[in-house]
Amino acid sequence: MALDGGELGSLDMHEWLDTIHAVDERFAETIAAGLYGLQHESWFVVTDSYDSGPECRDTVSNWSGTRVPSEVTQRLATATSPVTVEQEVRLRLLRRAI
Repeated sequence: MALDGGELGSLDMHEWLDTIHAVDERFAETIAAGLYGLQHESWFVVTDSYDSGPECRDTVSNWSGTRVPSEVTQRLATATSPVTVEQEVRLRLLRRAI
């Protein structure tokens, strides 16, 4: 999380990582079973922007598997400038096996 070019802190996304690992397991099973083949994989950075710290806190705290640490919550509570959150996102293109 960033505010005016400075870091505000990081989100605790350990629970979300469990979800990602579960999806990766199912993905691997699907590929191994020959149902689909991986055509392409790309990684992107997606930036979410919020008008203020409280708006960011209220939105991000509702993300599944994500926790806003108390020290970050305190910083966000008083932030009146725009806040950004960057996330790395993986995109996979699959092709159905014939």
